[in-house]
Amino acid sequence: MQPRLEASNGWITDKPEGVAILRNGRTFVVTDNDGVDDWNGETWFLDLGRMNKLFD
Repeated sequence: MQPRLEASNGWITDKPEGVAILRNGRTFVVTDNDGVDDWNGETWFLDLGRMNKLFD
């Protein structure tokens, strides 16, 4: 697991909506906040590091 996900025990603000992998292998995930009741309205852009390290 990557440190950014470990910091919150794998919890993110909402479901992942997109993944981007750059040519250098760096991987990003973006969450989408649907604006539901009792939610803070955050959208996160998470840098997960290099793709080849994600599932070591």
